[in-house]
Amino acid sequence: MIVADANLLAYLVMPGERTDEAEAVLSRDPAWAAPTLWRSELRSVVHKYLLRGDLTVTRALAILEQAAEVIGGREADVDSRTVLELATRSKCSTYDCEYVALTLARVRAGTSGEVCPGHHGGRTVTAHPSHELFRRLRLRRNRRRS
Repeated sequence: MIVADANLLAYLVMPGERTDEAEAVLSRDPAWAAPTLWRSELRSVVHKYLLRGDLTVTRALAILEQAAEVIGGREADVDSRTVLELATRSKCSTYDCEYVALTLARVRAGTSGEVCPGHHGGRTVTAHPSHELFRRLRLRRNRRRS
C-alpha cells in the first residue's frame, strides 16, 4: 500500500519530468491510498494550470477523475490529535502530517507494504513529503532521548 501525497498523484496524472518516477512507484504497488485532503490539494494544483491557460476545464476534470481512479476509494479521514502531534513534533504543516498520520494508521492496522527503511520495521510505503517527515520525527525523537 502506498500512501500517496497530492504531488505524487499530480506527477502521475499530469505528464511532466517526474511522471516516469510516479509511474515506477505505481508499477511497484498499484494500491494507493490518501487522506481525503488529497482532493483539495490536487484541485489547487490543477487550478494553477487552469489559470495559466495550460489546461481546459474539461482536461482538468479528466485529470481529477484519473487521480480518483488511482486512489480507487482508498481514502480516509485521519485522527486530528495524531496530525497535530506530528505537526508539532516535526514543525511540518498539518497538511503534510495528514499523509504521515494515515501511514501510521495503516501500519497499526497491519495494512502495509515496503519503504521507509528502519521506521516501523520498514513495513510501510509512503510518498514524499512523508519520508522527510519521518526523518524529522526520528531526529526529534532521538534528540529527546539524548
